[in-house]
Amino acid sequence: MVVRDYQDVEGSLWERLLHQRCIVHKLRNIVNHLPSIVAVRQKRRFNRALEMTRLDEAEKELKSMERWLKSINQSAAASLQKGMLNC
Repeated sequence: MVVRDYQDVEGSLWERLLHQRCIVHKLRNIVNHLPSIVAVRQKRRFNRALEMTRLDEAEKELKSMERWLKSINQSAAASLQKGMLNC
């Protein structure tokens, strides 16, 4: 999971659930702007980035995804970019 300043997040179950909800909604917001054939691949790509253990690699993948999304749908790219700023 990609989170800046993860150390500041308390270990309570409630906070982890809120964070999970944020990720689920962010992914939904991104793919809702895309044709279904493209959305499936981007879901996998987004989830793969979140599973990376190194922040720099995850950020690189998400920025690459954002550049690609800009060529397909500006709204999807903007949604991803907003999500990266909020993490």
